[in-house]
Amino acid sequence: MGNLFKLSEDGRTLIKVSSRILNHITIPSGVEVIGESAFARYKVLLSVDIPDTVTTIEEYAFYGCSSLQSINIPNSVNTIESRAFSGCKSLQSIKIPDSITEIGISAFEGCKSLQSIDIPNGVTRIEQRAFSGCKSLQSIKIPDSVTEIGAYAFEDCKMLQSIKIPNAITKIDRMFMGCSSLQSIDIPNGVTRIEHRAFSGCKSLQSILIPDSVTEIGVYAFEDCKMLQSINIPKSVTTIGVFAFVGCKALKSINISEENQHYASIGGLIYSKDLTKIEKAFAAVKQKTYRIPAGVTTIGKCAFDSCTVQSIDIPNSVTTIDEYAFYGCKSLKNIEIPASVTTIARGAFAGCISLKHIDLPNSITTIGECAFVGCEKLQSINLPNGIKKVGGLLNCTSLQSIDIPGSVTIIDYAAFKGCTSLQHITIPDGIAEIGQYAFCGCTSLQSIDIPDSVTKIELWAFENCTSLKSIHIHSGEIDTLDIGDYSFEGVDQDECILYVPEGMKQMYSTHPVFGSFKQIVEE
Repeated sequence: MGNLFKLSEDGRTLIKVSSRILNHITIPSGVEVIGESAFARYKVLLSVDIPDTVTTIEEYAFYGCSSLQSINIPNSVNTIESRAFSGCKSLQSIKIPDSITEIGISAFEGCKSLQSIDIPNGVTRIEQRAFSGCKSLQSIKIPDSVTEIGAYAFEDCKMLQSIKIPNAITKIDRMFMGCSSLQSIDIPNGVTRIEHRAFSGCKSLQSILIPDSVTEIGVYAFEDCKMLQSINIPKSVTTIGVFAFVGCKALKSINISEENQHYASIGGLIYSKDLTKIEKAFAAVKQKTYRIPAGVTTIGKCAFDSCTVQSIDIPNSVTTIDEYAFYGCKSLKNIEIPASVTTIARGAFAGCISLKHIDLPNSITTIGECAFVGCEKLQSINLPNGIKKVGGLLNCTSLQSIDIPGSVTIIDYAAFKGCTSLQHITIPDGIAEIGQYAFCGCTSLQSIDIPDSVTKIELWAFENCTSLKSIHIHSGEIDTLDIGDYSFEGVDQDECILYVPEGMKQMYSTHPVFGSFKQIVEE
């Protein structure tokens, strides 16, 4: 035995197992601590007998013992530290002794063969990821002594069908992500917050009762709960996060208590209480044409994301289309934006792959970043005259031409990046900045005219404009022109002709960026 174990000087701590050829090991009596990583990655170990002198199993003690099938933990043990049994993928059952008060971070993470577990009454905390990835776990009993369950505690427990949450729990924080067999769950009255991704990926969840104690439903809380057909939101809820019900394809109704002071539900939509803002039109809105009711002033963040609607009528009461309002509406072909709208926020129409044309009224003063990113069938868009900055048309691969209004002073970051069909664009006098990647990958663009108002061309602005044959640049103040390295990287600088103001050829030919062009012509 002396050669098998490395012990501390006082013999109380098992530091390391020296030989790793035995399948069955009995730890000698007198050992009180199984030290950090003592048995870690002992691949042929099948079983371990732990004496009743042991009180602590330290971090990583049995980490990665992939063949370990059974282990006897005596009642003397009061501490199982982080990752103690993580990666013991052959472990089928384990009895946690009554003396344990806390199950550490990732203590049993990745124990893929573990089918059931009873947590004793003395346990008060189950730390984050404690049973994450226990893919065979079908049942677990959590006593009411537990007052805290950490994030991801039961993540990807794919066979878990039901669970009862202890009454003392006040928040559910990502603890059931990916529990794809979970069909029902009881949420106790003490819970106040269903947090970020709490039930994300619970694909078999058919119903859930939210108690009156809940005040917050977090971002992505019920994401991809594909079997969930209805949900009742009590009067206590004050916040419903973005994408809370995204991917809930079977969801037919969200019923909000009439006593709720923050939200109302009418006709498959969640509104603000005063009915001026659409908070969410979930995926069950399957009409080909949808008319937004008069009186609505704001189409909220992600309100129609991933809806199957093809045409939307917006009333002239609407002033704001918020971030990602129509994100991923892949069937949307037609939308008319009234002259009352002043703001189209970031990503508002991103991923609307069927949208071919859109007219933006001159009332619009703000178009957010990535507003139309990925609208791959968009062939034309009329930009309003009042905007100061243009962008958000990234990867609009069917866009062939666009007129930039004279009010614009900045062509924003990645404004037209990946617009591979863009053949012509006029940059008006008044533009001061051309941002990073502004025209990157515009592989059909053949000519560009840069007015003398431009004072800054940022990094990679025209990178990989591989068809560019001519560049007309009118700046006579080349020393004050701030131009980033690689602005014309990927342009054929042997064939592309750089046209410069009369008398400026020498200055351009010695410039660190423009000097790379072999053909520089004064005009």
